[in-house]
This record gives sequence, C-alpha cells and structure tokens, in this order.
Amino acid sequence: MGLFTNYNKEGPGVDKDAPRKTGIGRFFELVGRDMNGMFLANLLACLGFVPVICLVYIGFLMRSLLVMLVSAAVGGVLAGPVLAGMYDTVLRALRDEPGYWWTTYRRAFRQTFKTSILPGVL
Repeated sequence: MGLFTNYNKEGPGVDKDAPRKTGIGRFFELVGRDMNGMFLANLLACLGFVPVICLVYIGFLMRSLLVMLVSAAVGGVLAGPVLAGMYDTVLRALRDEPGYWWTTYRRAFRQTFKTSILPGVL
C-alpha cells in the first residue's frame, strides 16, 4: 500500500451479516460516522445550560439564596429537555439507528419536554 492509493476502484465492501465491531474499532467507527451529530447535540446542550448559569450567577452576586433557587428552577425548565435530547442522540448513535441527528434530536426534545422539566428543575 503506497502513499497515494486509488480510492475510485471498487473494493470488497462490508458484508451485510458482519458482526458489530468491538473495542477500539467500534470507537473509531462511531467517531468517524456520528461525531458531527454528537458534537452539535452537545453544543445545543451547553447552550441550553447558559440561562441556568447566568441566572444563578446573578443570584450569587445578589447574595440571595432565594433568588438563586428560583433562577435555578426557571433555567432548569430548558436544561432538562436539552439534556434529554443530547442523551437520545448519543444513545441512538450507539444503537446504530438510522436518521439525521437534527430530526431525532427535535423529536426527542418534543417527546421528553414535559417529563424532563421536573428533573431539570431539581
């Protein structure tokens, strides 16, 4: 195998009944295939936590525990669903489920919005 390989010719491909890779091979398969979707879902989760961080920091600057608790609860309303969406995106990638990450993320966000508000607030 040389430095410049001809990638235009057809190769043997992957057998349909091939077993799932394990170990480091599985890791690099996921990184190569789903890293973009996982990164963007994680970025959305980080952006969803920005209101919590800002509001709690304002309560910290005011030196008021009540303001901090209320602001954490208000910010957690958004933090819970975005975290659930990120978990769903990563777990679907690990299960090799087909689909574009944005449509599955939106669907998971909508389906888990009401049920993830309480854990987000807590």
